[in-house]
Amino acid sequence: MRYFLIPFSFIYWLVISIRDFCYARHIFKEHKLGAKVISVGNITWGGTGKTPTVLLIAETLMKEGHRAAILIRGYGNDEQGLLSKLAGATPVIVGKDRRRSGKEAIARYSLDTVLLDDGFQHKRLRRDRHRLHRRYGSFW
Repeated sequence: MRYFLIPFSFIYWLVISIRDFCYARHIFKEHKLGAKVISVGNITWGGTGKTPTVLLIAETLMKEGHRAAILIRGYGNDEQGLLSKLAGATPVIVGKDRRRSGKEAIARYSLDTVLLDDGFQHKRLRRDRHRLHRRYGSFW
């Protein structure tokens, strides 16, 4: 079965590489939200600590006086309920179009920072480096 999937893996890699090239060369446009955008993610699915990291960053930002929200795509599980419970006062917004949901969240909650949980593959939003990145290095 593994050998059968190799051609599909190559096709997926090629499509993603072309997409990333187009964003890097500004053929596809990155959109600014009007607030800082911090994306937490990696190329591994599930169980690598992305969501707890987002919660830690949200808590740290709140302590520093920032107004942040967490944007998630929502895959039909109880992720929003769990995040909302753990995030406390930090709003958790679900939406497939993170650009639209980010703009709505900024307008509704007067945000200065938006956190993308598992958002590395979502290239339409321009990301910003926060001083957490300088403090903690590439982990953030």
